[in-house]
Amino acid sequence: MRGFFFLLLLTNVLFMGWKVWLAPESEEHFPYGGTLPVNQGLQLLSELDEGKAPPHRKLISVEQKKPLVPAVELTTPKQSEDVNMAASDTPPTSVICYQSSLLATVSDAKSLQQLLAKRGIKQSKRETVETNKANYWLMLKPYKSRAKANEAGEILKKKRVKDFFIVRSGSYENAVSLGVFSTHERAEQRYKEIVSLKARLRKPVIEAIELPAKRMLVKFRLDNENLPKGLLPMLDTSKQPHFTKTSCN
Repeated sequence: MRGFFFLLLLTNVLFMGWKVWLAPESEEHFPYGGTLPVNQGLQLLSELDEGKAPPHRKLISVEQKKPLVPAVELTTPKQSEDVNMAASDTPPTSVICYQSSLLATVSDAKSLQQLLAKRGIKQSKRETVETNKANYWLMLKPYKSRAKANEAGEILKKKRVKDFFIVRSGSYENAVSLGVFSTHERAEQRYKEIVSLKARLRKPVIEAIELPAKRMLVKFRLDNENLPKGLLPMLDTSKQPHFTKTSCN
């Protein structure tokens, strides 16, 4: 094994000696075919011989320069033009929305919808709204004491007047309430009944009071200005029930 190692080492030494002393030198080829570059430096135009100088460039000011525009003609397809013409010639569809005056009950709203259907409005909707209801209170203004209020009550009983009571507390304490009515007309009718008694009582008064209440609305919409003729008497009038224009939601 040791002999084989020395033999391998001797072989490597002999090969290295041959490479160093006996191998022929390799020629290095110059990439420019044997022509060596010569750096002659820069030469001014004034140093060139007459006739060898390049022609002078024509200078153009910035204002005279024109932007380069590609020679491409932009055209609009004929189909798009036709679509645009059609869109401009056709006016937009106008939509009008209406809502009814306040209705007291759902039954009133349904009856109004049936009336609309007979006059050409087949589609409508009901809505519930929170509002204040005006009521009219007929009363004898507050007395200075409970005793005076009780005396007024006794007189009403003798005149066979029903549906009254004495207010026991609050800002109207010792007043005699003669009824709360939904319309001013009904309150006036009751007022005349009390006055006609010609009793030794204070003159009754009517005061308007507002109470929270739920009311109904009926709404519908039309797609153009051609309103059904049967509907016209109910639009933009004060007669109940009536319809007024509203925003379309």
